[in-house]
Amino acid sequence: MKTLQSKMIMLTVIILVFMAGLWLFLNNQHQLTIEKYNSILQRYMAMNELTNLSTEAVKQLNGYTNNPSKETEARFSYAVEKLERNYVELPALINSGNMTTLLNFKNMIASLVETMKLSAKDTERQEKNSALTRLEEAIQVNKFVHEEMLSLLNQELNTYNDFYVRMIRQSADLRKLGFWSLGLASALLFLFSYQFVGSITRPVRTLAAAAREISAGNFDKPIEIKGRDELSLLTLTMNRMRISIKNLIEEMSIKAQLEKDLRDHKLLLKESELRSLQNQINPHFLFNTLNMLAKKAYLEGAEETSELIASVSGLLRYNLRSLKGMVTLREELHVIQEYLIIQKARFGSRVGYELKLDESCFTVPIPCMTLQPFVENAIIHAIEPLEQGGTIRIEVIRQNEQVIIEIADDGSGMKEEQIAAFFHLRDHDPEESTPVGTTTGIGIPNVIRRLQLYCGADDVVQISSDKDKGTVIRLTLPQQGGIKG
Repeated sequence: MKTLQSKMIMLTVIILVFMAGLWLFLNNQHQLTIEKYNSILQRYMAMNELTNLSTEAVKQLNGYTNNPSKETEARFSYAVEKLERNYVELPALINSGNMTTLLNFKNMIASLVETMKLSAKDTERQEKNSALTRLEEAIQVNKFVHEEMLSLLNQELNTYNDFYVRMIRQSADLRKLGFWSLGLASALLFLFSYQFVGSITRPVRTLAAAAREISAGNFDKPIEIKGRDELSLLTLTMNRMRISIKNLIEEMSIKAQLEKDLRDHKLLLKESELRSLQNQINPHFLFNTLNMLAKKAYLEGAEETSELIASVSGLLRYNLRSLKGMVTLREELHVIQEYLIIQKARFGSRVGYELKLDESCFTVPIPCMTLQPFVENAIIHAIEPLEQGGTIRIEVIRQNEQVIIEIADDGSGMKEEQIAAFFHLRDHDPEESTPVGTTTGIGIPNVIRRLQLYCGADDVVQISSDKDKGTVIRLTLPQQGGIKG
Protein backbone atom coordinates (compact mmCIF):
# COMPACT_ATOMS: atom_id res chain seq x y z
CA MET A 1 0.00 0.00 0.00
CA LYS A 2 1.38 3.38 -1.03
CA THR A 3 0.97 5.68 1.92
CA LEU A 4 0.68 9.45 1.69
CA GLN A 5 4.04 9.69 3.41
CA SER A 6 5.69 7.48 0.77
CA LYS A 7 4.14 9.61 -1.99
CA MET A 8 5.49 12.80 -0.43
CA ILE A 9 8.92 11.21 -0.01
CA MET A 10 8.86 10.09 -3.66
CA LEU A 11 7.93 13.63 -4.78
CA THR A 12 10.77 15.09 -2.73
CA VAL A 13 13.27 12.54 -4.09
CA ILE A 14 12.22 13.24 -7.70
CA ILE A 15 12.64 16.99 -7.18
CA LEU A 16 16.04 16.52 -5.56
CA VAL A 17 17.26 14.09 -8.26
CA PHE A 18 16.08 16.38 -11.06
CA MET A 19 17.66 19.49 -9.55
CA ALA A 20 20.86 17.59 -8.74
CA GLY A 21 21.10 16.22 -12.30
CA LEU A 22 20.55 19.68 -13.79
CA TRP A 23 23.15 21.18 -11.46
CA LEU A 24 25.67 18.43 -12.25
CA PHE A 25 25.21 18.89 -16.01
CA LEU A 26 25.63 22.66 -15.91
CA ASN A 27 28.51 22.40 -13.46
CA ASN A 28 30.28 19.79 -15.63
CA GLN A 29 30.00 21.98 -18.74
CA HIS A 30 31.29 24.95 -16.80
CA GLN A 31 34.11 22.89 -15.33
CA LEU A 32 35.20 21.68 -18.77
CA THR A 33 35.37 25.26 -19.99
CA ILE A 34 37.35 26.34 -16.97
CA GLU A 35 39.77 23.44 -17.34
CA LYS A 36 40.32 24.28 -21.00
CA TYR A 37 40.87 27.91 -20.14
CA ASN A 38 43.24 26.96 -17.31
CA SER A 39 45.20 24.73 -19.67
CA ILE A 40 45.73 27.61 -22.12
CA LEU A 41 46.56 29.97 -19.28
CA GLN A 42 49.11 27.50 -17.93
CA ARG A 43 50.76 27.38 -21.39
CA TYR A 44 51.03 31.14 -21.49
CA MET A 45 52.38 31.26 -17.95
CA ALA A 46 54.90 28.54 -18.70
CA MET A 47 56.19 30.37 -21.80
CA ASN A 48 56.29 33.66 -19.96
CA GLU A 49 58.14 31.98 -17.08
CA LEU A 50 60.81 30.73 -19.50
CA THR A 51 61.42 34.24 -20.89
CA ASN A 52 61.58 35.66 -17.40
CA LEU A 53 64.04 32.95 -16.30
CA SER A 54 66.20 33.50 -19.42
CA THR A 55 66.34 37.21 -18.72
CA GLU A 56 67.18 36.51 -15.07
CA ALA A 57 69.93 34.08 -16.08
CA VAL A 58 71.45 36.63 -18.47
CA LYS A 59 71.31 39.22 -15.71
CA GLN A 60 73.09 36.92 -13.23
CA LEU A 61 75.65 36.05 -15.94
CA ASN A 62 76.34 39.73 -16.45
CA GLY A 63 76.87 40.19 -12.70
CA TYR A 64 79.16 37.15 -12.53
CA THR A 65 81.20 38.29 -15.58
CA ASN A 66 81.69 41.82 -14.32
CA ASN A 67 82.24 40.81 -10.70
CA PRO A 68 83.43 37.24 -10.44
CA SER A 69 82.87 35.77 -7.01
CA LYS A 70 81.44 32.66 -5.46
CA GLU A 71 78.25 34.51 -4.58
CA THR A 72 77.58 35.80 -8.10
CA GLU A 73 78.57 32.40 -9.49
CA ALA A 74 76.08 30.71 -7.19
CA ARG A 75 73.33 33.09 -8.26
CA PHE A 76 74.08 32.43 -11.90
CA SER A 77 74.16 28.67 -11.41
CA TYR A 78 70.77 28.76 -9.60
CA ALA A 79 69.20 30.88 -12.38
CA VAL A 80 70.48 28.52 -15.08
CA GLU A 81 69.25 25.49 -13.13
CA LYS A 82 65.74 26.92 -12.88
CA LEU A 83 65.77 27.76 -16.58
CA GLU A 84 66.77 24.20 -17.45
CA ARG A 85 64.03 22.70 -15.23
CA ASN A 86 61.36 24.73 -17.01
CA TYR A 87 63.01 24.06 -20.37
CA VAL A 88 62.43 20.32 -19.85
CA GLU A 89 58.64 20.93 -19.64
CA LEU A 90 58.48 22.66 -23.06
CA PRO A 91 57.54 19.49 -25.07
CA ALA A 92 54.29 19.27 -23.12
CA LEU A 93 53.19 22.59 -24.65
CA ILE A 94 53.55 21.42 -28.26
CA ASN A 95 50.38 21.12 -30.39
CA SER A 96 49.57 21.08 -34.09
CA GLY A 97 49.39 24.87 -34.31
CA ASN A 98 52.70 25.79 -32.63
CA MET A 99 55.00 22.83 -33.27
CA THR A 100 57.53 24.64 -35.50
CA THR A 101 57.62 27.86 -33.54
CA LEU A 102 57.84 26.05 -30.24
CA LEU A 103 60.73 23.89 -31.52
CA ASN A 104 62.57 27.05 -32.60
CA PHE A 105 61.83 28.56 -29.23
CA LYS A 106 63.19 25.42 -27.54
CA ASN A 107 66.37 25.49 -29.62
CA MET A 108 66.90 29.16 -28.81
CA ILE A 109 66.62 28.43 -25.11
CA ALA A 110 69.10 25.58 -25.51
CA SER A 111 71.50 27.83 -27.43
CA LEU A 112 71.10 30.52 -24.80
CA VAL A 113 71.91 28.12 -22.01
CA GLU A 114 74.94 26.81 -23.88
CA THR A 115 76.27 30.33 -24.60
CA MET A 116 75.80 31.41 -20.97
CA LYS A 117 77.65 28.33 -19.71
CA LEU A 118 80.58 29.03 -22.11
CA SER A 119 80.69 32.65 -20.96
CA ALA A 120 80.75 31.47 -17.34
CA LYS A 121 83.65 29.09 -18.08
CA ASP A 122 85.59 31.90 -19.77
CA THR A 123 85.02 34.04 -16.69
CA GLU A 124 86.17 31.16 -14.48
CA ARG A 125 89.36 30.84 -16.61
CA GLN A 126 89.67 34.60 -16.38
CA GLU A 127 89.39 35.03 -20.11
CA LYS A 128 87.46 38.22 -19.80
CA ASN A 129 87.34 39.26 -23.43
CA SER A 130 85.99 35.91 -24.53
CA ALA A 131 83.54 35.94 -21.61
CA LEU A 132 82.27 39.39 -22.56
CA THR A 133 81.91 38.37 -26.17
CA ARG A 134 79.87 35.32 -25.22
CA LEU A 135 77.84 37.52 -22.81
CA GLU A 136 76.96 39.78 -25.75
CA GLU A 137 75.95 36.70 -27.75
CA ALA A 138 73.77 35.53 -24.84
CA ILE A 139 72.12 38.92 -24.61
CA GLN A 140 71.44 38.82 -28.33
CA VAL A 141 70.04 35.29 -28.14
CA ASN A 142 67.83 36.34 -25.20
CA LYS A 143 66.39 39.10 -27.37
CA PHE A 144 65.62 36.48 -30.02
CA VAL A 145 64.02 34.36 -27.31
CA HIS A 146 61.73 37.25 -26.34
CA GLU A 147 60.84 37.91 -29.96
CA GLU A 148 60.14 34.22 -30.54
CA MET A 149 58.10 34.21 -27.36
CA LEU A 150 55.99 37.05 -28.70
CA SER A 151 55.59 35.22 -31.98
CA LEU A 152 54.65 32.05 -30.14
CA LEU A 153 52.07 33.89 -28.02
CA ASN A 154 50.66 35.45 -31.16
CA GLN A 155 50.29 32.01 -32.72
CA GLU A 156 48.67 30.72 -29.54
CA LEU A 157 46.21 33.57 -29.59
CA ASN A 158 45.38 32.90 -33.23
CA THR A 159 45.11 29.19 -32.54
CA TYR A 160 42.76 29.62 -29.57
CA ASN A 161 40.84 32.59 -30.88
CA ASP A 162 38.06 30.31 -32.12
CA PHE A 163 38.12 28.57 -28.77
CA TYR A 164 37.65 31.88 -26.96
CA VAL A 165 34.75 32.73 -29.21
CA ARG A 166 33.23 29.29 -28.65
CA MET A 167 33.81 29.61 -24.92
CA ILE A 168 31.98 32.94 -24.83
CA ARG A 169 29.14 31.51 -26.92
CA GLN A 170 29.04 28.38 -24.79
CA SER A 171 28.86 30.48 -21.66
CA ALA A 172 25.90 32.37 -23.11
CA ASP A 173 24.32 29.10 -24.27
CA LEU A 174 24.82 27.57 -20.84
CA ARG A 175 23.15 30.56 -19.26
CA LYS A 176 20.21 30.22 -21.65
CA LEU A 177 20.16 26.48 -21.07
CA GLY A 178 20.08 27.09 -17.34
CA PHE A 179 17.08 29.40 -17.63
CA TRP A 180 15.24 27.04 -20.00
CA SER A 181 16.06 24.06 -17.84
CA LEU A 182 14.86 25.88 -14.77
CA GLY A 183 11.62 26.86 -16.53
CA LEU A 184 11.08 23.33 -17.83
CA ALA A 185 11.87 21.86 -14.41
CA SER A 186 9.44 24.29 -12.77
CA ALA A 187 6.70 23.38 -15.27
CA LEU A 188 7.26 19.65 -14.83
CA LEU A 189 7.37 19.97 -11.07
CA PHE A 190 4.19 22.07 -11.16
CA LEU A 191 2.38 19.43 -13.22
CA PHE A 192 3.66 16.61 -11.06
CA SER A 193 2.81 18.51 -7.86
CA TYR A 194 -0.65 19.34 -9.24
CA GLN A 195 -1.24 15.68 -10.00
CA PHE A 196 0.12 14.64 -6.61
CA VAL A 197 -1.92 17.20 -4.66
CA GLY A 198 -4.98 16.29 -6.73
CA SER A 199 -4.55 12.64 -5.80
CA ILE A 200 -4.99 13.76 -2.18
CA THR A 201 -7.53 16.60 -2.45
CA ARG A 202 -9.93 14.79 -4.80
CA PRO A 203 -10.51 11.89 -2.37
CA VAL A 204 -10.74 14.38 0.51
CA ARG A 205 -13.43 16.36 -1.36
CA THR A 206 -15.26 13.12 -2.10
CA LEU A 207 -15.09 12.14 1.58
CA ALA A 208 -16.32 15.62 2.62
CA ALA A 209 -19.29 15.37 0.23
CA ALA A 210 -20.04 11.87 1.55
CA ALA A 211 -19.91 13.17 5.12
CA ARG A 212 -22.44 15.89 4.21
CA GLU A 213 -24.71 13.26 2.65
CA ILE A 214 -24.48 11.10 5.78
CA SER A 215 -25.15 14.10 8.05
CA ALA A 216 -28.22 14.87 5.92
CA GLY A 217 -29.49 11.33 6.49
CA ASN A 218 -28.69 9.86 3.08
CA PHE A 219 -27.06 6.50 3.81
CA ASP A 220 -27.79 4.80 0.46
CA LYS A 221 -25.09 6.43 -1.70
CA PRO A 222 -21.83 4.44 -1.55
CA ILE A 223 -18.45 6.20 -1.37
CA GLU A 224 -16.15 5.29 -4.27
CA ILE A 225 -12.44 6.21 -4.15
CA LYS A 226 -9.78 4.22 -5.96
CA GLY A 227 -6.33 3.87 -4.52
CA ARG A 228 -4.19 1.97 -2.08
CA ASP A 229 -3.32 4.60 0.50
CA GLU A 230 -4.73 5.80 3.83
CA LEU A 231 -7.56 7.64 2.06
CA SER A 232 -8.81 4.43 0.47
CA LEU A 233 -8.67 2.79 3.91
CA LEU A 234 -10.60 5.76 5.34
CA THR A 235 -13.14 5.38 2.52
CA LEU A 236 -13.61 1.70 3.32
CA THR A 237 -14.08 2.59 7.00
CA MET A 238 -16.62 5.33 6.18
CA ASN A 239 -18.58 2.92 3.96
CA ARG A 240 -18.72 0.43 6.80
CA MET A 241 -19.73 3.20 9.21
CA ARG A 242 -22.43 4.38 6.75
CA ILE A 243 -23.89 0.87 6.52
CA SER A 244 -23.65 0.40 10.30
CA ILE A 245 -25.42 3.72 10.98
CA LYS A 246 -28.10 2.87 8.43
CA ASN A 247 -28.70 -0.54 9.99
CA LEU A 248 -28.64 0.97 13.49
CA ILE A 249 -31.22 3.62 12.55
CA GLU A 250 -33.45 0.98 10.97
CA GLU A 251 -33.11 -1.18 14.07
CA MET A 252 -33.87 1.81 16.30
CA SER A 253 -36.94 2.66 14.17
CA ILE A 254 -38.18 -0.91 14.41
CA LYS A 255 -37.46 -0.98 18.13
CA ALA A 256 -39.22 2.38 18.66
CA GLN A 257 -42.25 1.11 16.77
CA LEU A 258 -42.26 -2.08 18.83
CA GLU A 259 -41.95 -0.07 22.03
CA LYS A 260 -44.82 2.17 20.93
CA ASP A 261 -46.97 -0.84 20.11
CA LEU A 262 -46.05 -2.43 23.44
CA ARG A 263 -46.83 0.78 25.30
CA ASP A 264 -50.19 1.07 23.55
CA HIS A 265 -50.88 -2.57 24.34
CA LYS A 266 -50.02 -2.00 27.98
CA LEU A 267 -52.33 1.00 28.10
CA LEU A 268 -55.13 -1.10 26.63
CA LEU A 269 -54.42 -3.80 29.18
CA LYS A 270 -54.48 -1.24 31.98
CA GLU A 271 -57.71 0.20 30.70
CA SER A 272 -59.19 -3.28 30.45
CA GLU A 273 -57.99 -4.03 33.94
CA LEU A 274 -59.56 -0.82 35.22
CA ARG A 275 -62.79 -1.72 33.53
CA SER A 276 -62.63 -5.18 34.99
CA LEU A 277 -61.96 -3.81 38.47
CA GLN A 278 -64.77 -1.30 38.16
CA ASN A 279 -67.21 -4.02 37.11
CA GLN A 280 -66.60 -6.01 40.29
CA ILE A 281 -69.46 -4.33 42.11
CA ASN A 282 -71.54 -6.65 44.23
CA PRO A 283 -75.26 -5.76 44.38
CA HIS A 284 -75.32 -6.95 47.99
CA PHE A 285 -75.07 -3.33 49.23
CA LEU A 286 -78.15 -2.33 47.25
CA PHE A 287 -80.26 -5.14 48.70
CA ASN A 288 -79.21 -4.42 52.29
CA THR A 289 -79.94 -0.72 51.86
CA LEU A 290 -83.36 -1.30 50.39
CA ASN A 291 -84.21 -3.70 53.25
CA MET A 292 -83.10 -1.10 55.75
CA LEU A 293 -85.18 1.59 53.99
CA ALA A 294 -88.20 -0.68 54.12
CA LYS A 295 -87.81 -1.14 57.87
CA LYS A 296 -87.15 2.58 58.37
CA ALA A 297 -90.25 3.51 56.40
CA TYR A 298 -92.21 1.17 58.59
CA LEU A 299 -90.93 2.58 61.88
CA GLU A 300 -90.61 6.31 61.08
CA GLY A 301 -92.32 9.04 59.15
CA ALA A 302 -92.11 9.48 55.42
CA GLU A 303 -89.85 12.65 55.45
CA GLU A 304 -86.69 10.89 56.61
CA THR A 305 -87.48 7.92 54.42
CA SER A 306 -87.72 10.25 51.46
CA GLU A 307 -84.30 11.68 52.28
CA LEU A 308 -82.77 8.26 52.50
CA ILE A 309 -84.33 7.14 49.29
CA ALA A 310 -82.91 10.25 47.56
CA SER A 311 -79.47 9.42 48.88
CA VAL A 312 -79.76 5.81 47.71
CA SER A 313 -80.98 6.95 44.34
CA GLY A 314 -77.99 9.29 43.95
CA LEU A 315 -75.62 6.56 45.02
CA LEU A 316 -77.23 4.12 42.59
CA ARG A 317 -76.98 6.60 39.72
CA TYR A 318 -73.32 7.20 40.53
CA ASN A 319 -72.60 3.46 40.48
CA LEU A 320 -74.31 3.12 37.12
CA ARG A 321 -72.21 5.93 35.52
CA SER A 322 -68.95 4.63 36.97
CA LEU A 323 -68.22 2.60 33.86
CA LYS A 324 -67.72 5.89 31.95
CA GLY A 325 -64.26 6.33 33.48
CA MET A 326 -63.01 9.36 35.43
CA VAL A 327 -64.96 11.72 37.66
CA THR A 328 -64.04 14.89 39.54
CA LEU A 329 -63.13 14.91 43.18
CA ARG A 330 -66.24 17.05 43.76
CA GLU A 331 -68.49 14.24 42.47
CA GLU A 332 -66.64 11.61 44.47
CA LEU A 333 -66.95 13.63 47.70
CA HIS A 334 -70.66 14.28 47.03
CA VAL A 335 -71.29 10.53 46.82
CA ILE A 336 -69.28 10.03 50.03
CA GLN A 337 -71.56 12.53 51.78
CA GLU A 338 -74.64 10.70 50.48
CA TYR A 339 -73.13 7.44 51.70
CA LEU A 340 -72.38 8.90 55.15
CA ILE A 341 -75.96 10.20 55.41
CA ILE A 342 -77.22 6.69 54.80
CA GLN A 343 -74.83 5.17 57.37
CA LYS A 344 -75.65 7.82 59.96
CA ALA A 345 -79.33 7.09 59.45
CA ARG A 346 -78.50 3.42 59.91
CA PHE A 347 -76.27 3.66 62.98
CA GLY A 348 -77.55 6.89 64.48
CA SER A 349 -75.24 8.62 66.94
CA ARG A 350 -72.78 5.73 66.83
CA VAL A 351 -71.42 7.08 63.54
CA GLY A 352 -70.03 10.60 63.23
CA TYR A 353 -68.01 12.24 60.47
CA GLU A 354 -65.93 15.37 59.96
CA LEU A 355 -65.15 16.94 56.58
CA LYS A 356 -62.30 19.36 55.94
CA LEU A 357 -62.23 20.06 52.25
CA ASP A 358 -60.15 22.44 50.08
CA GLU A 359 -62.55 23.49 47.34
CA SER A 360 -59.65 24.37 45.00
CA CYS A 361 -59.06 20.62 44.69
CA PHE A 362 -62.59 19.76 43.58
CA THR A 363 -61.76 19.78 39.88
CA VAL A 364 -58.98 17.19 40.19
CA PRO A 365 -59.86 14.00 38.23
CA ILE A 366 -60.03 10.71 40.11
CA PRO A 367 -61.15 7.14 39.26
CA CYS A 368 -64.78 6.49 40.08
CA MET A 369 -65.64 4.67 43.34
CA THR A 370 -62.21 5.34 44.87
CA LEU A 371 -63.01 6.91 48.25
CA GLN A 372 -66.19 5.05 49.17
CA PRO A 373 -64.52 1.63 49.68
CA PHE A 374 -62.08 3.18 52.21
CA VAL A 375 -64.91 4.92 54.09
CA GLU A 376 -67.04 1.77 53.91
CA ASN A 377 -64.16 -0.34 55.23
CA ALA A 378 -63.67 2.07 58.15
CA ILE A 379 -67.34 1.95 59.13
CA ILE A 380 -67.66 -1.83 58.86
CA HIS A 381 -64.36 -2.84 60.46
CA ALA A 382 -63.55 0.12 62.73
CA ILE A 383 -66.78 1.86 63.81
CA GLU A 384 -69.46 -0.83 63.69
CA PRO A 385 -67.72 -3.35 66.03
CA LEU A 386 -67.40 -0.67 68.77
CA GLU A 387 -70.32 -0.34 71.12
CA GLN A 388 -69.85 3.38 71.46
CA GLY A 389 -69.25 3.80 67.71
CA GLY A 390 -66.72 6.25 66.30
CA THR A 391 -65.95 9.12 63.97
CA ILE A 392 -64.77 9.24 60.37
CA ARG A 393 -62.54 12.21 59.38
CA ILE A 394 -62.04 13.15 55.74
CA GLU A 395 -59.54 15.87 54.83
CA VAL A 396 -58.56 17.17 51.36
CA ILE A 397 -55.60 19.56 51.02
CA ARG A 398 -53.26 20.76 48.25
CA GLN A 399 -49.53 20.23 48.77
CA ASN A 400 -47.07 21.49 46.15
CA GLU A 401 -48.19 19.92 42.86
CA GLN A 402 -50.22 17.14 44.54
CA VAL A 403 -53.61 16.66 46.20
CA ILE A 404 -53.60 14.82 49.53
CA ILE A 405 -56.70 12.94 50.73
CA GLU A 406 -56.75 11.50 54.24
CA ILE A 407 -59.46 9.14 55.55
CA ALA A 408 -59.04 8.50 59.28
CA ASP A 409 -61.04 6.63 61.90
CA ASP A 410 -60.68 6.23 65.67
CA GLY A 411 -61.28 2.49 65.71
CA SER A 412 -59.17 -0.29 67.19
CA GLY A 413 -56.56 -0.21 64.42
CA MET A 414 -55.15 -2.89 62.10
CA LYS A 415 -52.32 -5.39 62.21
CA GLU A 416 -49.29 -5.14 59.92
CA GLU A 417 -50.21 -8.30 58.04
CA GLN A 418 -53.70 -6.92 57.38
CA ILE A 419 -52.24 -3.73 55.95
CA ALA A 420 -49.75 -5.73 53.85
CA ALA A 421 -52.57 -7.85 52.43
CA PHE A 422 -54.19 -4.72 50.93
CA PHE A 423 -51.17 -4.23 48.61
CA HIS A 424 -51.02 -7.79 47.24
CA LEU A 425 -54.10 -8.14 45.09
CA ARG A 426 -52.48 -10.52 42.63
CA ASP A 427 -51.41 -12.93 45.35
CA HIS A 428 -55.03 -13.79 46.12
CA ASP A 429 -58.10 -14.96 44.34
CA PRO A 430 -60.10 -11.91 43.16
CA GLU A 431 -63.23 -13.31 44.80
CA GLU A 432 -61.40 -13.53 48.13
CA SER A 433 -60.13 -9.97 47.92
CA THR A 434 -63.52 -8.50 48.80
CA PRO A 435 -63.84 -8.23 52.60
CA VAL A 436 -66.87 -9.76 54.20
CA GLY A 437 -69.53 -7.23 55.04
CA THR A 438 -68.75 -4.64 52.35
CA THR A 439 -71.68 -3.12 50.58
CA THR A 440 -70.10 -1.93 47.34
CA GLY A 441 -68.39 -5.20 46.51
CA ILE A 442 -65.13 -3.40 45.66
CA GLY A 443 -62.29 -4.51 47.90
CA ILE A 444 -59.52 -2.22 49.16
CA PRO A 445 -56.82 -4.13 47.16
CA ASN A 446 -58.84 -3.49 43.99
CA VAL A 447 -59.04 0.24 44.75
CA ILE A 448 -55.32 0.46 45.51
CA ARG A 449 -54.50 -1.34 42.26
CA ARG A 450 -56.73 1.01 40.31
CA LEU A 451 -55.02 4.06 41.84
CA GLN A 452 -51.58 2.62 41.09
CA LEU A 453 -52.56 2.07 37.47
CA TYR A 454 -54.11 5.54 37.25
CA CYS A 455 -51.14 7.42 38.76
CA GLY A 456 -48.42 5.17 37.37
CA ALA A 457 -46.79 4.86 40.80
CA ASP A 458 -46.76 2.24 43.57
CA ASP A 459 -46.70 4.62 46.56
CA VAL A 460 -49.94 6.42 45.77
CA VAL A 461 -51.65 4.88 48.87
CA GLN A 462 -50.15 4.83 52.37
CA ILE A 463 -51.81 3.19 55.36
CA SER A 464 -50.75 3.73 58.96
CA SER A 465 -52.47 2.26 62.00
CA ASP A 466 -51.96 2.24 65.78
CA LYS A 467 -53.62 -0.23 68.13
CA ASP A 468 -56.68 1.29 69.86
CA LYS A 469 -55.97 4.65 68.15
CA GLY A 470 -57.33 4.10 64.70
CA THR A 471 -56.19 3.99 61.09
CA VAL A 472 -55.19 6.71 58.64
CA ILE A 473 -55.33 6.14 54.90
CA ARG A 474 -53.40 8.74 52.87
CA LEU A 475 -53.93 9.09 49.11
CA THR A 476 -51.47 11.18 47.06
CA LEU A 477 -52.91 12.19 43.68
CA PRO A 478 -51.32 14.23 40.90
CA GLN A 479 -52.89 17.65 40.43
CA GLN A 480 -53.54 17.09 36.72
CA GLY A 481 -54.31 13.39 36.85
CA GLY A 482 -52.42 10.33 35.71
CA ILE A 483 -53.30 7.59 33.22
CA LYS A 484 -56.94 8.08 32.41
CA GLY A 485 -59.02 5.03 31.77
